[in-house]
Order: sequence, then C-alpha cells, then structure tokens
Amino acid sequence: MEPVNESINALKSASAKLKRIADLDLKETDDAFAALNAAEAAEQRFRHGINEYAERCLGSVLPLKAGDLARRMFDAYFSTSPPLGVYWILCKRVFV
Repeated sequence: MEPVNESINALKSASAKLKRIADLDLKETDDAFAALNAAEAAEQRFRHGINEYAERCLGSVLPLKAGDLARRMFDAYFSTSPPLGVYWILCKRVFV
C-alpha cells in the first residue's frame, strides 16, 4: 500500500501546487478524486486478488492482527489438532 499512498499524496501535492502556481480552480477535480477513495479501492482490489489466488491453491487467507501474530502462529503450530489440509497465506505488511 505504500506506493498507492505515495501516489495519492503526490497527486494531492501536485493539485495544491497547480492551484497555487496557476491560480486554477480544481475543486471539481479534487472532489472527484476524493470520491474515488483510491486507497480503499486499491486495498479491496489487492485483497480480492489474494483471496482468488488462495482459492485457486485450495487454501485460505488467515485473518491477522499484528499484535498477537507470533503467539497465535505458535499456538496453532503446537495445538493438539493441527489444521491439516489448510494452507495459510501470510503476506508481508498485509493484515486482514
């Protein structure tokens, strides 16, 4: 998501600079971009792609919470009834 957020910030910065330098009214453009909600749209598309890939591999995506991930992975690994047949897809910097 970092490249998406960087691009969003760059576009906002470019719009502000263009308004300042050329004294242009870009309210409609800014409003349309805000309505697009690019960060949320990109995240939804990414998660959809990950979920489709997991399904093709007969797996699933493990919902994660960053705070207790290590403990939950340890507990799952050493549990008395391991999740046989279940594949976990763990993506760096992606937490569901």
